[in-house]
Amino acid sequence: MTGERERTITFFTGAVATELLIGIDEPSMRLAYTVTDGPLKAAHYNAAVQVIAVQTGSCRFVWAVDVLPAGRTAELDRARRRRLAAPRRPGTPSRA
Repeated sequence: MTGERERTITFFTGAVATELLIGIDEPSMRLAYTVTDGPLKAAHYNAAVQVIAVQTGSCRFVWAVDVLPAGRTAELDRARRRRLAAPRRPGTPSRA
């Protein structure tokens, strides 16, 4: 953490970004954040993540991202696909 609501994160590719926590809704298991500096150099990057219970022992992870300029979304999607294709360490849960 670089501040009370800010952190610097290094991705599996070695890229580094600074994220600022916007807010947390614990009952909904949801948080929102913005990227203030990162490899996409986006003019605007806000995101929300939420864990939604599906049934006992099962959940869904939802990650919504709003990024400008819109042309950056293709680059963001490529990075997400590379992460999903990256080898996992033994014993880590499925990404599906």
